[in-house]
Amino acid sequence: MAVPQRGSHINNPGRDAGMIVAAYQFGETKVFICNDHIATEQDELDRIDQEIATAAWACLQDAVTKNDEEA
Repeated sequence: MAVPQRGSHINNPGRDAGMIVAAYQFGETKVFICNDHIATEQDELDRIDQEIATAAWACLQDAVTKNDEEA
């Protein structure tokens, strides 16, 4: 099950570019983790926690469904 995304990343040249703090490669795809946006307000942190929980729950349900189909 795909995890819903809010939209693609949009480069915002008016903002500090930040620094790349991690880089990963999956096959031919390179992923760079940048620290240009760090949540500091509690409502934003709560929203992020909820999005993580929703995505984790979807992954768990998908794994259980696949396990049930194999049994």
